[in-house]
Amino acid sequence: MEIVSSSGSFLSSFLIFLLLEKHTLASGRSIYFSLAPKGLSSGLSVEQFSVIGPTEPIRAWVGRTADLPCYLSPQKNAQSMKVIWFQSLEIVHHYEDGQDKFDNQSPKFQGRTELVKDAISRGNVTLRIWNITAADKGHYKCHFDDGLYQEEAGIELLVSGIMEIVSSSGSFLSSLLIIHLLETHTLASEQFSVIGPTERIRAWVGRTADLPCYLSPQKNAQAMKVIWFQSLEIVHHYEDGQDKFDDQSPKFQGRTELVKDAITRGNVTLRIWNITASDQGHYKCHFDDGLYQEEAGFELFVSGEGTEQQIHWWSIVIDIFIDLLILTVIIFAILFLLYAGTYTGEGGGGA
Repeated sequence: MEIVSSSGSFLSSFLIFLLLEKHTLASGRSIYFSLAPKGLSSGLSVEQFSVIGPTEPIRAWVGRTADLPCYLSPQKNAQSMKVIWFQSLEIVHHYEDGQDKFDNQSPKFQGRTELVKDAISRGNVTLRIWNITAADKGHYKCHFDDGLYQEEAGIELLVSGIMEIVSSSGSFLSSLLIIHLLETHTLASEQFSVIGPTERIRAWVGRTADLPCYLSPQKNAQAMKVIWFQSLEIVHHYEDGQDKFDDQSPKFQGRTELVKDAITRGNVTLRIWNITASDQGHYKCHFDDGLYQEEAGFELFVSGEGTEQQIHWWSIVIDIFIDLLILTVIIFAILFLLYAGTYTGEGGGGA
């Protein structure tokens, strides 16, 4: 009986150990879930995609219509996705929940845009802009977000037209020369790339995270506009040589600093204090010198207490199921040991 009891105690202790170990692993798994890119979780493969736009600048004419196409690769139904077109930081067109939304559209584009959705079920959309003006010229971004993953592509729009500064007696040739000179000046502006971390950045709840990015080739960025985004929220805004907090997202207020020690070489770092679980996600570092703009994106992972709040409901169901399974095994093991002990006792008494 003592052997059975000892065996039972050992088996019960072992099963209880498994239960405790499972909780430890579950805790680790919870953190692991939170460390996946926004919308990703362990055990499930989120279908990623690329956004493809025209490889060459699109040319449009004042007073005419311009079509700016982009599509998903691989093909994927985008009817239920969020699709937003930007020019610089202005919203040109916003599509979400299966319909166009105009509440946050830039005033200069109101009444002049349409999202052509004939092939949206294959992930192919086109932004159509009517009555093109000179102000429409610039860099556009086509942004797709399916709730689990987001990506975007950039497109340049060039605008041409007969300049009204030429008098009625001026020649057609002189007007074309003026247009050519203006376009040459714009195209000759010094372009640059924005380089961010190639690996995901890990931070811990309650601590500080540094998110660096820099220009290539080196270029003085003191007079540039530098804006950091998390998704569509402004994390930090630097312009005209100073930090601006009027449009900063409330959740980042009082927690950010742009480290400018090397800004004359085009190198800046976004510092975020008192990291929280909600700081995890995709960030973009955006530079704009007034003639050209570019950005880089990367992921911030957050570990520590509180990150378990980001676990999907199905992981909780799995935890409960495993708990119940282990408890069931323990109960059956205990019942078996009790039955075996009773049977052994009765056998000894009969002898």
